[in-house]
Amino acid sequence: MVVGLATFNELGATFLYWSFHYLSGDSFYYQLKKKTWLPLPDNPLTGMNAHLFERNHPLKLSDWKEMVELFLLNDNDNNFFFYGAVCDSRNEDHVNAKKYRELLKEAISFSLNKNVKIIYIGIKNYSIYKLMSRAFLGFVGSDLELQNKKIKEAIKKVFSNVPNLEFLINSDGGARDFLAMGMRNLESESDLEITQRFLSHKNFLFIELDDFLKDGENCMYSMFDFLNIKLDDSRLIHWHKVCDQWKEYLLPTHNFYNDLPIILSSIVNGVSFSLKKYRLDVFTEAIIQHELMKKYNNRLLVSHIDSFPGDAKDLTKFLLKKEKI
Repeated sequence: MVVGLATFNELGATFLYWSFHYLSGDSFYYQLKKKTWLPLPDNPLTGMNAHLFERNHPLKLSDWKEMVELFLLNDNDNNFFFYGAVCDSRNEDHVNAKKYRELLKEAISFSLNKNVKIIYIGIKNYSIYKLMSRAFLGFVGSDLELQNKKIKEAIKKVFSNVPNLEFLINSDGGARDFLAMGMRNLESESDLEITQRFLSHKNFLFIELDDFLKDGENCMYSMFDFLNIKLDDSRLIHWHKVCDQWKEYLLPTHNFYNDLPIILSSIVNGVSFSLKKYRLDVFTEAIIQHELMKKYNNRLLVSHIDSFPGDAKDLTKFLLKKEKI
């Protein structure tokens, strides 16, 4: 059997991939690039992602198709798994969301037509910003200074045609303010914009990221039922320990999006609400500014502050009230 994993926003895919092999009871998995069977790590986490696990990861549409064909030639006695992308960010503009979506649809259609099962991990119920993708942020990590540096580098790449850009983003406050003002053009549709045409296909499974973070075990059982493979429940205890560790990296940012309405309301109404638990960076701080303008017509004047306050109430004094705009 050949199984492909797909996602638009690159959140959780590698961990889900490793989980498939680990909960299958595998000790080894085939790595096509190295043309050999590799030992499966007991823990794939690096401190910022699950990349200690060397997944099969084609980066272009042509590579995706070639990998499918190669695996189909040898799948009689083996299960082959891959996590496909369709734009090599080293050579193409990965943040061209419209282009990426269309290529991803083509890759999924090609795979399903070849009787390859596709598992898609994504978000159904709300839009997120395409710059949330790891292609922009670099990683979700604990080194805030390094993360903000990577965000500024990405701003330079995405907004390369903006005059005086280097000056505008030469501080964290400046970069935050620039993103907040320019973010209207960076919003992306939900994953349903990509997947709705495939949801009824017998070989297509959508795994909701929010569900996976809340109840990963149940999602894994659903995935194994879909693949008609028995899950090795003797490995669940260790898997839960690794999963909890992995979620420590992802949950602060994910929870930020879910809690954003509360954050905005607290700022506008001067209510105390801690922001420290979200591990905010320049990008997520800019989202707060942007959403305050869009939903409340309130401008948050904090471009002169590099260190964002840790409580919503402390931001209230920086609001330019809508009646003054």
